[in-house]
Amino acid sequence: MKPPQPDQGPPLEQVLGSAAVIDTSRIEGEGPDGRLPLTPDMLRNEPSGTIFGLTQNAGMGWHPEAMGGR
Repeated sequence: MKPPQPDQGPPLEQVLGSAAVIDTSRIEGEGPDGRLPLTPDMLRNEPSGTIFGLTQNAGMGWHPEAMGGR
């Protein structure tokens, strides 16, 4: 006897709408010039989430010199 299958729910396009908007969206590109303001102290003592957040911000186009850590 097979175990019951979970309800698959509505189709993805019904929930999210048409995927056509993705065709005209910019989903990749060059990041900003510069370097993250990482210091040896930050790498030793800051929570990993802080460092991850800086990399995410740079990936979204924030200029590294404007971040300054905390």
